[in-house]
Amino acid sequence: MLPKLSSSQRAALEDFAWLKVNVEELIRILEGAIVIGVSIDTIQVREEIDPFEKVPFTWMHVENALALKREGQASTEELSRWARRILGIGSYDLEEDRQEDLAEWLWGLAYDIPATE
Repeated sequence: MLPKLSSSQRAALEDFAWLKVNVEELIRILEGAIVIGVSIDTIQVREEIDPFEKVPFTWMHVENALALKREGQASTEELSRWARRILGIGSYDLEEDRQEDLAEWLWGLAYDIPATE
């Protein structure tokens, strides 16, 4: 049986969804629970935690990201990296009644905008 997220790991995933912590901080806090391997062309994620334990991701997170972009607090590249991580980490549970719209928006942001890792 795989372990559950610790309270600090869950908080880091929640904070990342709100863009309150950066990718590097998220990876540091999730060390051992979620392994993120990055190369030029791919992102590989291996989760060592209970796959049924999820952190909610809703349109409020998207609206927050867009507001941060408008206010100059997040760049297009940062949002692209953020969207790719949200999609790649299976611990996020996209809002059920808008799951398809959320996924489509995240995919568009993640891969239609050139970003460097």
